[in-house]
Amino acid sequence: MTMPIGGFQSAGDPDVLTRMLGRLRMSFMIQGGFAIVAGLLFLVWPFESATAFVFVFAVWLLASAVLSAVFSVVRKQGSLLGTLVPAALGILLLFIPEAAGAMIVFLVAFASLLVGGLSVALSLSVRRMGVKGWWLTLLAGILAVAYGFLALFNPAAALTGLLWALGALLIVIGVAVMMLGWRIGKMAIHTPGAGGPGMPGMPGFGGPGVGGPGRSGTGGSGRGGRDDDVIPGEEV
Repeated sequence: MTMPIGGFQSAGDPDVLTRMLGRLRMSFMIQGGFAIVAGLLFLVWPFESATAFVFVFAVWLLASAVLSAVFSVVRKQGSLLGTLVPAALGILLLFIPEAAGAMIVFLVAFASLLVGGLSVALSLSVRRMGVKGWWLTLLAGILAVAYGFLALFNPAAALTGLLWALGALLIVIGVAVMMLGWRIGKMAIHTPGAGGPGMPGMPGFGGPGVGGPGRSGTGGSGRGGRDDDVIPGEEV
């Protein structure tokens, strides 16, 4: 008796999996392409790209404030603080975009000074413990402190370097995402189909089980001819 294999085909439909992987690949390709384009824009036109990003962020904050106000009136959800704060920040960034750049630069400067000072102190402590690579931590701390002072005394140069670093990072991320999408698109899906070689030992799959070799009742050497059940000396 042979079991139907239609259930095995429908359980692993290759068309559904292929379409799903195709959509995932296309999504990764588009996201990676946008990241690469944004990185190139930050490298070529750093200040113009930063200004455009600030404007987009300001519009997003204003839209968020409007939606929060609508929900608070219609559905009685949200709070006054969640409406006023995004609205104030959006208006500030929309009319004074330079304030956002100055705020980011000063925050990065203070963070660099703090992290750099801690790295220098940590490197000296590690040196006393006998670790050979202590000078790497010391060098990273000195560079961070130097960038912090550069950001405080020359914000324009510090912002340019920060935008260039952001552009390079976006390009690397975009290439990695596109490579991941390409690998997903190259994945092969193997599912047992009708008429295929099948799984050995399973009925109806051409294995040594039911319906396979050793089960033919027409002249085979299996149990259909009853030859294997006869003990030598007991033929009669």
